[in-house]
Amino acid sequence: MFNYDYNLDYYHHNLIAINELGDILPLDIDRVNEYLRLVSINDRIKAVKMYGFKCGSGMSAIVVRNRLAIMLSKYIMHHVIDAPDFITYAFALNYGKVLIHEPHDLTFYRIHGKNTSKGFEGDLRRIVRRGVRAQIAGKQINKFMNTFTNYDPELRKNLDPKTGYVDIVASIVMDWKHNIAKYSLKGLLTGIKDASIYRIAAAILGLTYLVNPYVAKKIIQWWYL
Repeated sequence: MFNYDYNLDYYHHNLIAINELGDILPLDIDRVNEYLRLVSINDRIKAVKMYGFKCGSGMSAIVVRNRLAIMLSKYIMHHVIDAPDFITYAFALNYGKVLIHEPHDLTFYRIHGKNTSKGFEGDLRRIVRRGVRAQIAGKQINKFMNTFTNYDPELRKNLDPKTGYVDIVASIVMDWKHNIAKYSLKGLLTGIKDASIYRIAAAILGLTYLVNPYVAKKIIQWWYL
């Protein structure tokens, strides 16, 4: 495709979820079942409005032309802590000539207990690292996505990671006192809205920290260790 279309800078396809044994899982990993060729600014805005950043999900599903890869390597990727797939897509939206998504399943994506998208699974150190990385990545994505995030309110909400249980737990362990009250209140409201028991539990844990940090940390140690 890159040989026949010199203006093509970014190519993306769908993923097939498998487990550690290689069995195919009935999971929908940000599928987009429509062929997209994004050229004009209106094409890109429409795609983000319809699909958010699903066309940037999974680095193994992304191919970029070398001129875009060089720009990414020189100016962006050495700053990136997490979410390089979404940042690559954001960069391509802003600077790529042509972007294509094909609705074909061309790559397997292994789901396992160490995936960063997991919630309360894994050891405490991994949870803390995940929370810190999520907050840093959220700021980076906002920085590089420029105007496109404005067209997807759900994406704007997801890029503000201060409502997730991972972020609250990480903040408690790191003693980020100035964050915990805000994160916990937002997490509680979001958890009630989304009916997420983990967000609600983490929010209550964060509010417990404000009253008695020792008890909150003991609960975390008991849960993870």
